[in-house]
Amino acid sequence: MFDSSFFLLLRRLGLMLCIYMVLRLLFYLFNYSAFAEAGFTETVLAFIHGIRFDVAAILAFNSLFILLSVSPVGNILHQRYQQVLKWVFILCNAPFLALALVDIEFFKFIGRRSSNEVFTIADDVVEQLGQLISYYWYVLIGFVLLLFALLKVYPAAPAIPSPQPRQWLRYLRLLIIAGITVFGVRGGLQLKPLRPNHAFVLEPAALGHLTLNSPFTFIKGIGKTQLEQKHYFNSDAALLAALQFDPQQYANPDKPRKNDNVVIIILESFAAEYVGALNNGRGYTPFLDSLATEGLLFENAFANGRKSIEALPSILAGVPSLMEEPFITSLTNQMSCTV
Repeated sequence: MFDSSFFLLLRRLGLMLCIYMVLRLLFYLFNYSAFAEAGFTETVLAFIHGIRFDVAAILAFNSLFILLSVSPVGNILHQRYQQVLKWVFILCNAPFLALALVDIEFFKFIGRRSSNEVFTIADDVVEQLGQLISYYWYVLIGFVLLLFALLKVYPAAPAIPSPQPRQWLRYLRLLIIAGITVFGVRGGLQLKPLRPNHAFVLEPAALGHLTLNSPFTFIKGIGKTQLEQKHYFNSDAALLAALQFDPQQYANPDKPRKNDNVVIIILESFAAEYVGALNNGRGYTPFLDSLATEGLLFENAFANGRKSIEALPSILAGVPSLMEEPFITSLTNQMSCTV
């Protein structure tokens, strides 16, 4: 039942597991500052714990390849069939290897592994593709070299294949491997399937991002359910009544009322170090520096999000970035807009 084709499948999937570990090492080296507080033991445990998530991702994305590799019909060790299998293997894994490589740099901007938000920024990536390649050319070269190496070290079928098992044994083998695949994708026999939050079991919590891999978080982000809807008022009338707030009842009647305008200035990709008033006079904002001398200046700045798309809900509506995807493009926002 477990002939050369079975062990050949194990070698090929084992190759992917080794590649995922190498990608995790690169992720760690390129983002070392995010994990610098972790001790050696905790870091090693994060790598070991990550194998569970690697196995789940590899089995999920290679389900078709696994099915074809243990097909109970035909001579699966034939040379032409093996060539087709090789390209199925490459096509199944190449997009997610690219995602894992891109995430090595993208993590610096969003502070977590990529999820289904890659769909929301696809148009921006296409528009800025030339600029992105000029900045991160080494990621593209790394992807090309990785694919080349994968083609070279891909375990080939034996020149003289062993005899195929009996037909009923091949069907039994398919059932067993299918069960193992489902078990691996779920991450075990626990009640709920493996989820990204299961990676955050070590201290510091940042090691959870090291434990995860981008293909796993991507597939878990597809079809994600929206946040639970909360209803704090029994009716629209009760809501409107609560909104009838008269600021005059709290004002000092002896003090004249001032009708001042409130102007909100939102800057793109700006940090406190670029504002002269917050950086000992070294900055690029002379107008804002002049305003700072006339009003109240708050010197402590805190981020509610990592990306520009998360800024407006935080600034204008007081909605912080609590979800995996931006609020503007989330199902929660789409539902609220239709109500």
